[in-house]
Amino acid sequence: MFVNQARLALPYRLIFFGHIDSNRRVEPVLQALEELPDKALFHLDISGSVYNDKESRRQIEQPKLKSILTVHGFETDEILDRALSKVHLVINLCYPTMGKASLSQLRIWPPALLSMVT
Repeated sequence: MFVNQARLALPYRLIFFGHIDSNRRVEPVLQALEELPDKALFHLDISGSVYNDKESRRQIEQPKLKSILTVHGFETDEILDRALSKVHLVINLCYPTMGKASLSQLRIWPPALLSMVT
């Protein structure tokens, strides 16, 4: 069985990607990471557009998270695929639901990535 060695290395890589609106639950994830005593064991990447939600922006810009958070903006499919090949967990939360299938989740399934969904 092939084991991707990049996935075994620390820090644990987490990623949100796609259209990041207020319903994607970025804030609770950031808050949980901020409260971890060993937050240096994690790194969160946000790839996509973060809508102009004041609370999301305020939390993303917290000095406490600066060393464990990278906001990339939209990336090409090739760059996103490379990033996805190195993650431990894809976070694909959506509450309230927008009543549609998640294009992000459809992209997560073929390479059998571990994902946290609502």
